[in-house]
Amino acid sequence: MQVRECMSVDPATVGPNDRDVRQVAPAYPLFRDEDEIRRYTEHLTVTAAMTADPMTIAPDAPLVEAAKVLETYRISSMPVVDGGRLVGMLTVTDALRVFVKQNEEIAA
Repeated sequence: MQVRECMSVDPATVGPNDRDVRQVAPAYPLFRDEDEIRRYTEHLTVTAAMTADPMTIAPDAPLVEAAKVLETYRISSMPVVDGGRLVGMLTVTDALRVFVKQNEEIAA
């Protein structure tokens, strides 16, 4: 099975200066209250929160190879790139979904 068969296709993207980074909030003990968290994230950009040079994989790579990379480097997702263009995202959940489906078929 190849990565293209189970990746999420056409992921939503944002530019590096997009300020809508609500998911990247620091841990609770760093701030006293919601207002302090809001003030911090108000000026946080994608560039400040992203992994600058993420590991990527090709859509025609074997899924088992991708799973090994996810496990070895303990990462939860990986951009799928074809010819320098983002074509999808592969997550641990995507790989587990395939594993579960294959094993349910074997057990049936």
